[in-house]
Amino acid sequence: MIADMIRRYESSNTGLGTRLEKARTDLRFSKQRYHHDWIKVLGEEDDESREHRERIVRCRETELPEYRERISRARVEAERQFREHFVSWLKEYLVDAEEGSREINHILEAIRFGKDQYHFSIARNPEKQKLLSAISSADKISELDGTLFPPLKSDDERERIEGLFQNVLDHELDDPAVRAICDYRQYFLYDILIRQADMLDDKTAKALESYLSRVLREKSGGESQIPYYLAITASFFRFYKNPPDAIRLVLFDEAFNKMDDERIGNMVAFFRKQAMRVVTAVPTEKIESVAPSVDRTNLMK
Repeated sequence: MIADMIRRYESSNTGLGTRLEKARTDLRFSKQRYHHDWIKVLGEEDDESREHRERIVRCRETELPEYRERISRARVEAERQFREHFVSWLKEYLVDAEEGSREINHILEAIRFGKDQYHFSIARNPEKQKLLSAISSADKISELDGTLFPPLKSDDERERIEGLFQNVLDHELDDPAVRAICDYRQYFLYDILIRQADMLDDKTAKALESYLSRVLREKSGGESQIPYYLAITASFFRFYKNPPDAIRLVLFDEAFNKMDDERIGNMVAFFRKQAMRVVTAVPTEKIESVAPSVDRTNLMK
């Protein structure tokens, strides 16, 4: 019985010795890694651990709480800037895009291109609807409401805005993921509605309407150019909208080359209604069609 106890003791003692030696090796490795990471030179033997212990205590009781406080303040500030700059900026551009579309459509209501009328269709992307709702909610949070996330209505909204916030934090500003988030155009679906006055819809007995995305290949050259110029005009309209006293200069090379005289006149009228100054170069055979619609014609040899 005594011999058995001795064997168990020796086996346990050997095991403890092995674990102790491994612990000493791990400790020396940890010290070496600490020295490498923080460029420190402290003793690495077992009896030279006092300074290491003092550093651990100082970090745990003094420096870590201070850093946590700094991190907390930085987080609050990051949320504030995210709300005031990114969320508010994005919401403003979303609203402005819709308002700009309505203004352009109001002008288009009074202009007919041949027998057709055009209307910009801009709708919020259903795939982005929940995120748009969360952005709208986040935009309504004032500074008095505290940090960004707690005042949001639901866990789903908080999760979506948190994901958006984290995406911006985790990537560089020129990263494609961030550019996609910041590009307000990604939140809409666009099309152009064509109303054909000379054709009636069999079901409604009203002017036939069709979307450009579906009928573009069926249109003639002049008809297919009109949406192109309308889209360009819409872009310039938004660009020149502020400040209101902008020159509003638009340059075209060989513009309207597939349009007939009537469509050219209507296109120029559309530009005029938005106070745009068009400068265009056209080939000789197109001068007769363009000249009646412009203020000045210069011939270049």
